[in-house]
Amino acid sequence: MAKIHKLRFELLDHPPYSSDLAPRDLFYFTCLKISLGGQRFSSNEEAITYVNNYFAGKNAEYYLDGLEQDRWEHRWEKCVEVQGDYVQK
Repeated sequence: MAKIHKLRFELLDHPPYSSDLAPRDLFYFTCLKISLGGQRFSSNEEAITYVNNYFAGKNAEYYLDGLEQDRWEHRWEKCVEVQGDYVQK
């Protein structure tokens, strides 16, 4: 903290985690969760291999779709509008 004050950085409050503001997590892990439905793994290594193969098998378009600006801009605006409160779908 002393270094932060010495460098005269302004400390900002860190908002709590909100899935409304975490588009990559929301998009990519929701898709992965659906893919994992019904899967059973006999070891951690088997699960890790599955997840690595899942993401390696996706093309660039998949990753771009997850970051599509228009889709998330509305969520960000909504979160600001409700001042960070939970947004019901």
